[in-house]
Amino acid sequence: FFDGTEYCSVLVKVRDGRPIKIEGNHQSPVSRGGTSARVQASVLNLYDDARYKEPVLSGNAISWEEVDRWVSSKLEDGGNTVLVTPTIISPSTRAVLRKFFQAHPDSRWIQYDEISASGIREAHMSLFGARVIPGFHFDQAEYILSFDADFLGTWIAPVEFARDYASTREVTTAHPHMSKHVQIESALSMTGSNADERFPVTPRESLLILGNIYNAIAGASGFDPISVAPSIIPVDEFVSSLLDKRGKSLVVSGSNDPDTQKLVAGINLMLDNYTSTLDLKRTIQLKQGDDREFEEFVTSLKQGEVDNLFLINVNPIYSLGGFEAMKKAGFTAYLGSALNETASACQLICPDHHYLEAWGDAEPINGSYSLQQPCIHPLFNSRAYQDSLLKWAGEEGSY
Repeated sequence: FFDGTEYCSVLVKVRDGRPIKIEGNHQSPVSRGGTSARVQASVLNLYDDARYKEPVLSGNAISWEEVDRWVSSKLEDGGNTVLVTPTIISPSTRAVLRKFFQAHPDSRWIQYDEISASGIREAHMSLFGARVIPGFHFDQAEYILSFDADFLGTWIAPVEFARDYASTREVTTAHPHMSKHVQIESALSMTGSNADERFPVTPRESLLILGNIYNAIAGASGFDPISVAPSIIPVDEFVSSLLDKRGKSLVVSGSNDPDTQKLVAGINLMLDNYTSTLDLKRTIQLKQGDDREFEEFVTSLKQGEVDNLFLINVNPIYSLGGFEAMKKAGFTAYLGSALNETASACQLICPDHHYLEAWGDAEPINGSYSLQQPCIHPLFNSRAYQDSLLKWAGEEGSY
């Protein structure tokens, strides 16, 4: 399962040729048998009668042969073409995209995350020279300090994080001491409800606490402090616990601000956490979108510089609260399985398979690969968007 946001390796129970129940795959080294509510519910989308059942052009049903002729003529006319996709963690899909761009060299590819983590990547690019999201080893952490990061619910890789976190909360012979978890957040989250201590604060106060913790640890570690106002909540206890658990602590933040993420990375670096609870080799491949790149694309779209716009399984009209710039594109096409606001605003709709009907692969963690096979023949007249891109690149054979 991968919906552009969350990854999970799953086993599917099939009865009379129909998928009916999803469970976690215990053989996965990434998700290790865990699932989430979103993963469990994804089987329902397969049978959703509101799915697009055939290609549609300007409100009228057409055949796939007509789709291919129409799109090919648009691409042959030249002009700037942009493909907007969610994060792609499939190596084979990336190979398909390379073939498309070889056939249409004027094309551009934008990865758009509707819930972005670009700030973490920017911060690590600034500090370490690599635009990555590090691996988070909650199972190695004895003290967890979280600032608005709902890592058990929605933040980056909750299935993986929840399994790791749970292993430190159960006292066993191998793990005689339970980890301590402190949550500082502005709204109650699933993660906050599981914390040992929870501090409800405003977003501004949360940032002040983080800045004061940074200064205190910098002073104890021989680094220069930053300029920050004092926080209402004293930070001495947080700092003492972090220093006591040097190399065995973990500080995380749900903020998408690069400067905030630099503070978080700086604290973890001064505490020597990057050799234990954080990993710059086994990095997370999710959330690859670049907010700056997307903003530049929107600017070019507003200026009428995009002739052909292909939106693949993304819904910016909903997630951005409107996407008026889309109207400036000469030709718009939506490739996806869901009936949504963005699809309704496009001229051409090319229904994609549901993931339970599709072949695929994934690299959710750097160097860790998994395969996806269909559990059922496609219910409707849909086509894998990879097959569409191969057709439009003039390639023979199927994805």
